[in-house]
Amino acid sequence: MLGGDTIVDAHFHHVPLAVYAKLDVSTFEREEARRLQNKNRDPGYAASRANKLLRDLDATLAFMDEVGIDIAMLQMPSWSVAGLEICKTLNDGLSRAEKENPERFLPVATVPYIFGQASIDELTRIHDELGFKGVSILTSQADIRLDDPSLRPWFKKAAALGLVILVHPPTQAKGIWGGTKWNMDSSVSRQYENVKCFTEVLHGLLPEVEGLRFLFSHFGGGVPSLLGRIKSWYRPPPQAGIDATDIELPMTMWEFEEHGLAPYFDRLMRQCWFDMAGTGGVLSEVPHAMSVISSERLAFGTDYPHEFSRARDARAYLQGAAALIGDPGARKNMLGGNVLSLFGVAR
Repeated sequence: MLGGDTIVDAHFHHVPLAVYAKLDVSTFEREEARRLQNKNRDPGYAASRANKLLRDLDATLAFMDEVGIDIAMLQMPSWSVAGLEICKTLNDGLSRAEKENPERFLPVATVPYIFGQASIDELTRIHDELGFKGVSILTSQADIRLDDPSLRPWFKKAAALGLVILVHPPTQAKGIWGGTKWNMDSSVSRQYENVKCFTEVLHGLLPEVEGLRFLFSHFGGGVPSLLGRIKSWYRPPPQAGIDATDIELPMTMWEFEEHGLAPYFDRLMRQCWFDMAGTGGVLSEVPHAMSVISSERLAFGTDYPHEFSRARDARAYLQGAAALIGDPGARKNMLGGNVLSLFGVAR
């Protein structure tokens, strides 16, 4: 706890050992899955700090204790590329971790959405049998974007079950958008993938499926800086019931208000939350995000063990963010309360 507030890390990774064992003996048709398998067979990656921490639950708990994290939201959406059977093993393992440490972990399932009814059935299983309250997915998979009409049954099922949907960019798709030059696929290009997905969800999915709730990683890939531009080029869907015949794009914010777009747009935004990982701990993004998104839709996160693997750095980010937030109510919400409320967890 920090000043009496429950601290929840909304972006925290762990892979149970049983998943590695199953991955090593599996045969895959998809190239992304084979790359994941080869990566984990690489002695250099196997010896890396992040990979060692990723599978070590004792190290995870020690990190949490040193930083001051009360609850870690365990997730591993990047393993969606390994297919449904691997993900079932992953979900079972995360469930066991939570049962062994019920006060410390909030597990979030990984369910790839590209396998039709089998993917929908896994949503039911993780909710009814394992008790999961959330599911993590990739921004796209097999060239299918989240606003693709073929995925509507999957999202309708997730909404009907009340599952919170966590969204993360792919980590196996090296070379996306900007390519590997200057590591752009891991820096700016993956953030573009994030904000691109947010825009697709905002325009093409939230108006189509009722009851969805999304938690986007890494501030949504820069949503605090780009939301004004997204509004400037916004055209309301028919469901909004807004006459768009006189709307000329782009708009100023004054025109946006005059066209009566704000109430509907804000209603969609209230279905979206954003974690505070992804900047390496740059504190200036915290008050900026509060001024654009609001403290009610932000959640502290470290992206352990990839972005933060040293406890002293994560502790500095946590304490620095807490100091910048200022208002006690906003601090309580952003550092844990928003996630607990979103997932219906009583503390």
